[in-house]
Amino acid sequence: MLPVISTDDVRAAFGFPAEIVPDSVIDAAILWAGERLGSWIGEEPDQNVWGARLALALRLLAGAHVLRLCAAGAAAGPRQLTLAGQRIAADPGGAAALAESIESLVRALLAPLGPDSLPPLALLTDPRPANNGLPCAGT
Repeated sequence: MLPVISTDDVRAAFGFPAEIVPDSVIDAAILWAGERLGSWIGEEPDQNVWGARLALALRLLAGAHVLRLCAAGAAAGPRQLTLAGQRIAADPGGAAALAESIESLVRALLAPLGPDSLPPLALLTDPRPANNGLPCAGT
């Protein structure tokens, strides 16, 4: 069983402002991240050993998914996404590139738990439109 994280955990880790990223988007990203990590890890890891690392990985993967959702929402026109006081990019490619870097970090973080031949985590990403009908506004 994966650790339980909250919307506030992801929001605090990434500094997502509530006026740009609604709670419903983060909640959906947490569910998505839990499904992906659960299918990737397979066996139940020891929570005493892996609990903190799994919680971090879940926060990071959920945050990366929120970035992808925002990038998909920004595809119609340039918008600025600012996280923790840093402007990510005025185009969707910047947010998507950051999400890919975070996913690679999660993959490395959990490599001891994964199968011997690790597929890129991006290949586990649902190919359908990322926002699934959920709004992700920009400024």
